[in-house]
Amino acid sequence: MTRISFLPPVPARRAHPKRLRPLGRRLACLLASVGAIAPLACDNPLFPDRTHVVVGHVDFDGPFFHDTVQVADTVTANVPLEITFRTAGGGCHEGGHTEVRVAGPSAIVTPYDSLMVPSFGGCTQPLRSFWRTAIVVFPDPGTALVELRYSTDMGNSPEDHNSDGRKVYTVEVLSAN
Repeated sequence: MTRISFLPPVPARRAHPKRLRPLGRRLACLLASVGAIAPLACDNPLFPDRTHVVVGHVDFDGPFFHDTVQVADTVTANVPLEITFRTAGGGCHEGGHTEVRVAGPSAIVTPYDSLMVPSFGGCTQPLRSFWRTAIVVFPDPGTALVELRYSTDMGNSPEDHNSDGRKVYTVEVLSAN
């Protein structure tokens, strides 16, 4: 009788299934490193930056805000009155839209800025300003009031921006004759 000895199959040259392969181990170390650094990154999907719409800050006493708001003293009825002003913010601020509400002989102008709150760290860029233009049309002649509502604080948190600042400008509206 011929005996054939049983030879177990030769295992493939791979690591044991429960062990990390050499390339897998390197990849795991790389992913762990990236995972440790990811919260510090600006574009981290796990900790996204948040953008908030906040009331714009107008600084009447700031270093380059001389003649910050320009409003004409007189305007003709049904002719657009152009109001120019600037809001300010740091590196996380961007100029946004301006809301204008007219009710009879009064108008309320409120600027809004975008405030990006980073997931980690703060904004270190210098102070910036954003020119704004608001258009108001008064239909009837007489005395009109333009109220500018703004934030008196420009911090890097949405809670810092309130609409507690108010300036009222008087405009004489002339008849169209």
